[in-house]
Amino acid sequence: MYVHGGHDIREGVTDSIWKIDLNPKNSKPEWEKLVYKKKNSPGPIAYHTLTLYKNYVVLIGGSNMGVDSTKDYLLELTTLEWQIIERKDKNAPKSIDEHTATLVNEKLYIFGGNISGFKSNQIFVFDISKKKWSAIETENGPCERSCHSATLSKECIYVFGGKDQDTNKLNDLWEFNIKTSKWTELQSKSDLPLSRSGHSTCLFNNYLVVFGGIHELTQEMNDIQAYDFGQKQWFSIVEEISSPVHTNPYGGIYSPGRKSFTKSVTAMSANKNHGSNRNVQSRIDQRNNDFSINIHKTAINKKRSRASHNQTVLKSHLTLNQIEKLVLQKRKKQERISEETMLTSPTSLSMKNSFLIKTAGKAFDHYAYQNRKKKTSNLNHNVDVNLLQERQVGKIEGYTPKPRDGHTGLLYGERYLVIFGGDRHHMPFNDLFTLDLTKEIGT
Repeated sequence: MYVHGGHDIREGVTDSIWKIDLNPKNSKPEWEKLVYKKKNSPGPIAYHTLTLYKNYVVLIGGSNMGVDSTKDYLLELTTLEWQIIERKDKNAPKSIDEHTATLVNEKLYIFGGNISGFKSNQIFVFDISKKKWSAIETENGPCERSCHSATLSKECIYVFGGKDQDTNKLNDLWEFNIKTSKWTELQSKSDLPLSRSGHSTCLFNNYLVVFGGIHELTQEMNDIQAYDFGQKQWFSIVEEISSPVHTNPYGGIYSPGRKSFTKSVTAMSANKNHGSNRNVQSRIDQRNNDFSINIHKTAINKKRSRASHNQTVLKSHLTLNQIEKLVLQKRKKQERISEETMLTSPTSLSMKNSFLIKTAGKAFDHYAYQNRKKKTSNLNHNVDVNLLQERQVGKIEGYTPKPRDGHTGLLYGERYLVIFGGDRHHMPFNDLFTLDLTKEIGT
């Protein structure tokens, strides 16, 4: 994985480029800073896109503290020499940032973003081999937006979320057919994920997987949602207590391929303990610092009538106050960043504790907790601890990423969700997490 540029609140816009080996067999991955030749380099830049194409990385758009880039760049990875691509074509955007770039064969499909300061819903195509721009005329597509996501699947590009001209966050999902150049909005049989921007998406099997993003000011998230193309509905893979994500009508998490809803407690890491066969209890002891507890109702007995749903009794003796204290204890422990997850960083700034980072999210967390409390106020507030323990088997051990937006998210090896960087309340991260989606969704 290659990481270039970006904005640091204390160091400003950066111009460095780093790479890291994502091979899961590598238990101690290390960052390597590439020393490229300065001639023709883009200099400090942020809000651009970087795409790996053969032996090149292609840099499109971006800006530096409000100064828009009017050129694009190619970096040859063998010689580490930059090439400037002049944007003289009349079909090329004059300036663009916060857009998406999707590689289809030898062409980059550029959608949305800020063009000359205004949000766009245009599609531009950059032919890398010919270094030529073109524009695609479309009708009845998504509204203008930036900070959205775009993911390729066969002959279609899927665009989710972002923020519109008035900075309202979006949660709509659109399909762009590359052959016909037509847009289609995809509907869902279930509730939509919370609106967001600055999130990431990847395609895993028949699912569009969404991680994190920001809902409103100081309301970053670290949940994982997915759209099932076969069932045509959204479901939750990971619901963190600090994220106000929706729950299904039964209060649980949809399990693909099943008609029931299940509980889920999960964490992410890139550490060497992945694949361990230790027993369940030792896993739980290991994870006391790692998890925010997910509180959901148990599955409703199929034999019960709908009229009796509100009388569902949950297992276990824990009261709501006890659960709340347990969640707070785990969250405090989770604030300690494990040395095992800290790598030699692609930025010289380590994440600092600040008044803003400690206080701005508390009201948001309280709001999320109160929301959950209201939804279950007419029930016996207990947790099925045995089921909770069973759900932890097979999960990757480690630390869950903190809520964030503006990060890098990608799929590696057709199974691993990789999350790098981003920020919370404008304070940047430089950590790296992986999650084996085959253990969360299945093969």
